[in-house]
Amino acid sequence: MLIALTLPLTFHMDPVSAMTLLIGEYVGGISGGLVTAILLRMPGTPSSIVTTFDGYPMAQQGKAERALTLGIFASVVGGLISWAFLAGMSPSLARFALGFGPWEYCSLVLAALFMLAALTQGSLVRGLLGAAAGMALSLPGIDPSIGTPRLTFGSDALLSGFGLLPVLIGAFAISQVLRDAAPFDVLEMRRMAEGEAAFMAAQRISEDQLKALEETLAEMEARLDDVTRYDIADARFHAIIGEASGNQLLQALMRQLWDYRYGEMWSLWYNQTRSITNRRNTVLDHRRILAALQRGMPDIARTAMQAHMDQVNERFFALVME
Repeated sequence: MLIALTLPLTFHMDPVSAMTLLIGEYVGGISGGLVTAILLRMPGTPSSIVTTFDGYPMAQQGKAERALTLGIFASVVGGLISWAFLAGMSPSLARFALGFGPWEYCSLVLAALFMLAALTQGSLVRGLLGAAAGMALSLPGIDPSIGTPRLTFGSDALLSGFGLLPVLIGAFAISQVLRDAAPFDVLEMRRMAEGEAAFMAAQRISEDQLKALEETLAEMEARLDDVTRYDIADARFHAIIGEASGNQLLQALMRQLWDYRYGEMWSLWYNQTRSITNRRNTVLDHRRILAALQRGMPDIARTAMQAHMDQVNERFFALVME
């Protein structure tokens, strides 16, 4: 887009200056895509997609400056090597490419699929399904072999196919924005659910359940130095309150939110509970909640639970900002 905008400016320039300007814009635009790929996990160009695999995790570890330095250095070195090959081997490569036929093109497609399989992170099946979806998105438009519309379903808007930029934005940018926003929404949902469970539990909790809460709190105090056992006792405390609320829908929601905690956000939650000061504060918050439940004070129980969840959320936000 930048080259298209500045192309008219080159009409009155000498050829060397014009080509220097256009090449600089092209190289800068392609290399600049690694900045958003590293910092936001949103590749600015197709060539920056692979940069998100290593660059973004480094940025999350506080090594964004090093990741950017390595990315820019690799871009400069790769650009110099590719320009050397282009300047010295263009005629030979052109003659070689002109000899390509159906078998060679098929081999290139297979090589691309094998490379995709090698770069796929996690499930190989999921990666291949993603590749198949990408190939399906590239089919609508004008067939380059015979020049007729293909899979346009009578829509003129699909004659040009799916643009690369909108697909990139949909595949990376929007998904990353939703992923970044999801944990905060989940934490707010959990705050409300835990507060309502405490409110209902204060009105109907049994003596056995109160005794179980006291035993769980005693175990939490005894396990302050054992993060794993402490966290299990903490989960049991909240589960007992959910059971005491008598609301099955609320219990199911709390279980789902708790499972989410042990999913994507487990590492952050684990770090949050590593501080013994945080664990002691959690025990004090739980004692306030238990006192309100023992006295049958629903509003106080809900307020105490939501205040505790506010403290948990603040610690989580602090970890995210780090």
